[in-house]
Amino acid sequence: MIKSRFLLILLMSFIWQSIAIADSRDDFLTVLGKVSPGMPKVEVDRLFKKYMKGTNWPYASGPSAELIGTRRGTFEVDTSKKDQLTLKNCDVYRHSNDGKYDSDWGIVCFKDGKVDWVDFAPD
Repeated sequence: MIKSRFLLILLMSFIWQSIAIADSRDDFLTVLGKVSPGMPKVEVDRLFKKYMKGTNWPYASGPSAELIGTRRGTFEVDTSKKDQLTLKNCDVYRHSNDGKYDSDWGIVCFKDGKVDWVDFAPD
């Protein structure tokens, strides 16, 4: 009896976590969809204030990074940033640190302080 209750609770927590992550992604994609070319960088930061900023990936020494699943495909790397992979002239936002979703990236690239390109890199 105790074992079956424990398994039921474990199963329910797994389902709840899966639903919460999916809701997190849906909300994140809704916010990303509000970003449009010409929008000032400060407005983008305001939209994403509840999300994490940065790739959280180890620094890459090459001049570019190929991000499979994006429309652009290849992004220039800002080699002056050594703490993590940083895309040149772009901000990366994340909705989760969960291993399944920690590379769900909203990528917003800027030119002259305004949005030039918006992309999503799915984990």
